[in-house]
Amino acid sequence: MGLDYRYLLFVERDAEMDALGRLAGISPGRPGETSVEVPAPGDIPYRAEALPFRATAGTPSHLWWDDPTPEWNFAIVLAFEPDDAIRWYQRDDPRLDAHGRHEIGYIYLTLHRHMGDWAAGGSDDLVLFEFGTTGSKMSAMFSESESVRRVMVGLLEGCRGVCGIFDWEDHATLFWWRGRELDVELPEADLDLAEVARFVPPEASL
Repeated sequence: MGLDYRYLLFVERDAEMDALGRLAGISPGRPGETSVEVPAPGDIPYRAEALPFRATAGTPSHLWWDDPTPEWNFAIVLAFEPDDAIRWYQRDDPRLDAHGRHEIGYIYLTLHRHMGDWAAGGSDDLVLFEFGTTGSKMSAMFSESESVRRVMVGLLEGCRGVCGIFDWEDHATLFWWRGRELDVELPEADLDLAEVARFVPPEASL
């Protein structure tokens, strides 16, 4: 079997739409491919947020912010600044945007919206952005690309991120914890955050 690495980003639930908006801002996908109805100020109760993501796995293309569905699934394209790992990944067919960034996709994004379904003790104050790959080649690029890591850290920094984990399948790396970048090995990726906290160095918990 091939490699199946993942990025797992836990953010506060109230920042869910901010995080989707930031991802949309670096996506060259088709505008309005998916929309989410969110509360609006004033007399209009809702407004539609357009997302350039393709809804997959039974996720409708028109969503509501309070949808009780436990997860949303998308196939997305994201633009990353070039680095050696990304150039290698697209060495045969580079796809660049107007800013010279490499358009990478499809990336499989699952937004877990009910954390009780993720792990025992999961908090519904959080949501989980799970970024999956198409296979070994993209997984290898994910694991080596500093540019991809910067985007993930930026998303956590800008959207009240709580925890960032990279899943190597046979173990995992905790690279972000409550505002700090780390490099801590975990026995596996699919842990609830109470278990993850046991591996955080004391100085990073202050």
